Amino acid sequence: MNVTKHARERWEQRVNPKAGENAEEQIRQAFQSAEYVWSDEGSLYYANSDHWIFVVDEKGKTIITVFEIDYGFPSDINKTIANELIAKIQSLRVEAERVKSESDVVVDDLAGQIDILESERGQLIHQTNLVTCRIKALEEEKKVAEQEVKNVEYELEKLLKQLVRSNLFRKGVS
Repeated sequence: MNVTKHARERWEQRVNPKAGENAEEQIRQAFQSAEYVWSDEGSLYYANSDHWIFVVDEKGKTIITVFEIDYGFPSDINKTIANELIAKIQSLRVEAERVKSESDVVVDDLAGQIDILESERGQLIHQTNLVTCRIKALEEEKKVAEQEVKNVEYELEKLLKQLVRSNLFRKGVS
């Protein structure tokens, strides 16, 4: 793990003013017991049992800076607050993992149900398309049948007109 000049300076300023050349090794040693806490804006945050926060680059290769957990109270109160927060964080992480596991089961089940319904919908759409095509075909057959009737009626009317419009009819015979 690389250590930036800034991290060495902060270690000497905040932890051990006499660290000198050993600052980098002391930082690495303190970091070994640190546990991942959080990530934000390209930085990873780790905390150790001595309540020091180590800010590491997002690739996890370089310690950027080091600072003590400090809420503005005396050291013992800051440690008490930090311990309580760490305990709550650990508890919530366990709870989050449990909820995620349960949620994964529900989500997988729902995804399966969605897949089944999507498949059924696809089949229904296909059936609907077939029915629509059949309706159009029947409507065309209906038009043809109606047109045949109109054609015959037209021929009949034409013949009837020829019959009734004979010469006698034109001469005024009623």
